[in-house]
Amino acid sequence: MGASSAQYARIDEQVANARRNVCMFLVQGTIYHRLGTLLVAQLVEALRYKPEGRGFDSRRCHCFY
Repeated sequence: MGASSAQYARIDEQVANARRNVCMFLVQGTIYHRLGTLLVAQLVEALRYKPEGRGFDSRRCHCFY
């Protein structure tokens, strides 16, 4: 008892969808990795030019009051 051509077509469609999903996952992962690398590089560059001083002064931050 063999599978019908409609069943084969449905299986082929499911395989194609799975391949598309894997490709999108890989592309998104690459984009997120590059974005994360860029953000870390910008943070390191900003910290490199941090002026010397006492650092963060909590008395000057009133954003949570």
